[in-house]
Amino acid sequence: MATETTVATAAITVAEATVAATVAVATVVAATVAVATVAAATAVEATAVEATAVEATVAEVAEPGPDPM
Repeated sequence: MATETTVATAAITVAEATVAATVAVATVVAATVAVATVAAATAVEATAVEATAVEATVAEVAEPGPDPM
């Protein structure tokens, strides 16, 4: 009886450790995805800002201001 209890307890302990490790891995994966998402959003935003600057430059070349002379 004691042996069966010890084996069952050990099996439960291993199962709990497995679940804890799985949750830890899932947490790291989720954090990595979150960081990648923020990086991608930042890159998209930087590209949009750059595109706006290019657009403003193109508009200025197409329609320059008053001639200073």
